[in-house]
Amino acid sequence: MNMKTLIILRHGKSSWDDPMLRDFDRPMKNKGRRRTQLIADYLKQHNIIPDYIVSSPALRAVNTAKIVAIALGYDVENIEQNSDLYFVDTEKYFEAVYAAPDDKNCLMIVGHNPMITDFCNSFLAHFIQNLPTSGLCVLSFDINKWSEIHKVKPVLQHLVFPKKLENV
Repeated sequence: MNMKTLIILRHGKSSWDDPMLRDFDRPMKNKGRRRTQLIADYLKQHNIIPDYIVSSPALRAVNTAKIVAIALGYDVENIEQNSDLYFVDTEKYFEAVYAAPDDKNCLMIVGHNPMITDFCNSFLAHFIQNLPTSGLCVLSFDINKWSEIHKVKPVLQHLVFPKKLENV
């Protein structure tokens, strides 16, 4: 068997400063960028390096993916934007994972609540109320193909709320 690692990341905290912007175009706040950088540093410290990144195309999600990608040496041009991750339903998150190339062993998905918390909870023994902005969940699966994630019980490697990293 092979090991596959799934990184689930909620986008960084977004700005509501401009009420004229549509939701899709809302940028990240400085706090969101800072906390996402903390998460990127955490991933780097733990040597969790995605070799495939799929993100919602919403500005705050793509920018979250880019901050992590840059910190981990992943080419931002290779971030796949999947519109199904922008407020469709949790099943689309599974479909995005199933569609990942099987030669990639560490996949990062960047998306939105409530779907991303639901997606995360579909793997956890102890449900979380909310995956906060820039919140991170890292799971490992003893599988060969991404399409098999629903067939095995994953191992929770990391569940990180960025607020806790700020106090370290």
